[in-house]
Amino acid sequence: MLTDIRKILFATTLERETRAVTEMAASLAVKYGAEVIMVHALEPLGNFGRAIVDSYISRELAEKIRTEGRQELMQEIETKVRTFFEEEMITDPAQQHLLREIIVREAMPEDLILQVADEQNVDLIVMGSHHRRGLSKVLMGSTARKVVELSTRPVLTVPLRD
Repeated sequence: MLTDIRKILFATTLERETRAVTEMAASLAVKYGAEVIMVHALEPLGNFGRAIVDSYISRELAEKIRTEGRQELMQEIETKVRTFFEEEMITDPAQQHLLREIIVREAMPEDLILQVADEQNVDLIVMGSHHRRGLSKVLMGSTARKVVELSTRPVLTVPLRD
């Protein structure tokens, strides 16, 4: 039996070089009549960053700033992503429905991608991948590599040029 692609999870970092990934996700959605669920992860502030912030302002104020700023940032990212996808990637107004949902959450990217893929029961994950060589590949790790290794769903990686 052939695989039916009805839901595509498109993981975006909002970097300029991810246009090729956006084009791939949109192209596949049009070809298969699939819905696109876009995901963007806001990486949590680490312990070191939190300690620096906490040393300059009260914990309560820091938490208020983080909470309010996070919500505002998530809304802004969602608006930018939706506008970019709808205006630049979908050329036929009849295809506007392809972008079903945008999910922006604070999480490690690989965790969010895998979580949303399961929650939404997607058929395919589309994401970019920096092709690193040598020691940087070993030391830095790769969100795409982690997703490919841990996913129970097909993952299409699109090469990004540094």
